[in-house]
Amino acid sequence: MPPPPAGSTSRGVYYSRLLGSDPWHTLAISRQGSDAFEQAGSTRNYVFLNNFTGIVQAELGDPDAGAATMRRVLLVAQKLNEASPCSRTGVCLAFILCFHGPTSACDEAIQLADHTVKTRGINSIYLGMAHDVLGHAHLRKRPDRRRERESRAPSRS
Repeated sequence: MPPPPAGSTSRGVYYSRLLGSDPWHTLAISRQGSDAFEQAGSTRNYVFLNNFTGIVQAELGDPDAGAATMRRVLLVAQKLNEASPCSRTGVCLAFILCFHGPTSACDEAIQLADHTVKTRGINSIYLGMAHDVLGHAHLRKRPDRRRERESRAPSRS
């Protein structure tokens, strides 16, 4: 599948993120696209592309920058007062906190993911991400998870 044309920013970021092999490229085009959407006054698309920016920042080793991007964008999404941008941004922040943050961030991740789960008519992809975050966050918070894994292991006798 060839990459989408350069002018189709959202498609380009999706392609780069899901099928590409260079996260730095994804970061660059998500920033470029979000800047263009901000200048054009397309707030919904600005929010959408910044969700990619935050996740890629975290995956490239800067989870604090990724979380900061998502917190800033969540405020913008809340001003739209639409379920999809708020839930998507919230679950992306939850993802960063759960998978790239300290264990202490799991409580906030659970709250954000729980909000997405409770949002009526939410996109099934965001719903799946939210359930993934909930499962991992609860598992990370349990100090006895090693003992639990061992107790569920097949019997050696």
